[in-house]
Amino acid sequence: MSSPQNDPNFDPSLQYKLNNHNYVHNLETLKYIQDSTSLLTGCCCGILQFRNYDGFIFFILQYLVVVASFVLIYNGSNHKSLKAYYLTPLNNLVVDNLFRELASFTMAWILCNCIVS
Repeated sequence: MSSPQNDPNFDPSLQYKLNNHNYVHNLETLKYIQDSTSLLTGCCCGILQFRNYDGFIFFILQYLVVVASFVLIYNGSNHKSLKAYYLTPLNNLVVDNLFRELASFTMAWILCNCIVS
């Protein structure tokens, strides 16, 4: 494991210890927001009768907008301080919940699509 000083993105002003309680709270907050928006987006796709790739493109756009909005609202424009709040920012913010949110989106999409049609 390399020291933080060897990291090219290392910012000496951000030397601190990651608080586990805050870390878990940040992840749970993001998960709640993504759950809500994925279900809502799935319902919108079902009501609008999106089919095939249109719905999945809508989901990917929604998912990336939610992550970007979360980062901008809770972190501001300082992207270097993301390591202060997450161990691996890209993994924690984008990859960890992707399939969970895709499953909830698909469930809501199919349910609303069947109800409407």
